[in-house]
Amino acid sequence: YDCCSGAGREKYMKKQRDRPNLNCLSVMLLRLNCGFFCFAFTFSVAAEKITEMGAKVVAMSDSNGYVYDANGINLDVVKQIKEVERKRIREYVKYRPNAEYHEDGVIWDVPCDIALPCATQNELHLCHAETLIKNGVIAVGEGAKMPTTPDAVSHLKDMGIGVMMLTGDNTITANAVAKRVGIDTVISEVKPDEK
Repeated sequence: YDCCSGAGREKYMKKQRDRPNLNCLSVMLLRLNCGFFCFAFTFSVAAEKITEMGAKVVAMSDSNGYVYDANGINLDVVKQIKEVERKRIREYVKYRPNAEYHEDGVIWDVPCDIALPCATQNELHLCHAETLIKNGVIAVGEGAKMPTTPDAVSHLKDMGIGVMMLTGDNTITANAVAKRVGIDTVISEVKPDEK
């Protein structure tokens, strides 16, 4: 749930990948919809940790649309666009012409094994959860304050999809937020270097 981190959430996602009867993690989806600071830090940390574990980030977004790259999102290109040029994600296809940019539709339409909403709030709704499940998602790891609505959390849990909250907040606060949205797995009081 911490908007400015990603490593701890990725550790939990690795545990989801390693559950019995699941194929090896092969595809990732990363959701971003935030300003420059959250974009650079959240995406960079999450994407680096995910790729270190052998996963492939295939899609990412900003508030205007999303890109899909079947070959895997090139983090160096994204950093050039967002951190140096300070432009929109649509520029990605200029660097990677085989990638697709979409202004219509939502990133949740992209098939993936694990979805990581980062720096969003109340943007993963029930209809999106249904689409993710239909497309084969096995886990959702939130990287912001409540990006998934309570009805979507409930549906994901009902379908056996893991949803967790990892935060630096104290246990009382973390449990109160988790209870409000229906998340049962809470890891609180996590230090920044452990996230």
